[in-house]
Amino acid sequence: MSRKKHGLSPTRKKILDYMMNASVKPTLREAAKTLDITYEAVRLSIEEESEIKEWYDYLIDVNEAKRKLRSDESRRIKQEISRVVPLIKDISINKAEKELGKPYADVLRDHFGTQRRTNGISLKKKFKILNLYLSAAKRGKRLALHEIGEEIDLLASSVGRVINSANLPPMYPYKANKRERVTKEEQEQMSRGLFTPFSCKDIRYFVFNSQNVEKDLGYLVSQFFIRKKFALDKRKNLSIKYFSNGRHLNYRLASQIYECEFAGLNLEETVQYTKSDEDIVRYAKENKARIEKAIIKGLDQIFVYREERLPWVTASDRKS
Repeated sequence: MSRKKHGLSPTRKKILDYMMNASVKPTLREAAKTLDITYEAVRLSIEEESEIKEWYDYLIDVNEAKRKLRSDESRRIKQEISRVVPLIKDISINKAEKELGKPYADVLRDHFGTQRRTNGISLKKKFKILNLYLSAAKRGKRLALHEIGEEIDLLASSVGRVINSANLPPMYPYKANKRERVTKEEQEQMSRGLFTPFSCKDIRYFVFNSQNVEKDLGYLVSQFFIRKKFALDKRKNLSIKYFSNGRHLNYRLASQIYECEFAGLNLEETVQYTKSDEDIVRYAKENKARIEKAIIKGLDQIFVYREERLPWVTASDRKS
């Protein structure tokens, strides 16, 4: 040995005695655990002791060989798994198609695929969606996506993706609106309406003769006004008269009130039909001469050729 034992510290002497006298040479970690000291203390203690150093180097070689063996074994197992897993998936898909049906096989195929449309949804929930869908279809019942989603705590959009991955049609198919665009004539009418005292909502009501307009058209009409930049800020809140609690009289409401009056409806019936309040209806009637004149003038500008100059839009106006 390169150093005498009496020149060693008690801790190093304890370590060397244990390492040299052990019947089966321990590893450094085993020695550290047995002697209740740190691994680094054991390593430093034997660093200059040639006899133990040789054994330590041997252990390193053995451990390296074991590590390489484990790595090779792990690589072999992974290769075997990568070869077997696709076979298991194919068997599962074929079995599902034979025993459960094609929709279940399609869902499995999507679930096992690399580009899944239904990430984050367990296979158990996917099969439950199919069970609810197919059982309802068998009974002749139609379920909305949100109704299926409520059963299994999923969003309707997630349910829709699962049904789509099974290549099944939705029970409530999307029905495209017959009117998918604003005609050129209607665009011209809205453009002319921007030079009237009407707000954007008033113009939309008079041009399309509707309070809400179809959903698809509503978006297109809004986009039209957004493109007309000055229309938004200057015409967003144009009204004839403001009342308490945020109520107000606008030109489209006034037009409805005058049309009700022309049809012979009394005050109570007019309030009910227009969903307004009595004080608003009374104000519109008391100031009819002034308001009616403004509405007729605005409609004359929107609809260039009007046969009947009334404060509401008629069928003949739309043909002009």
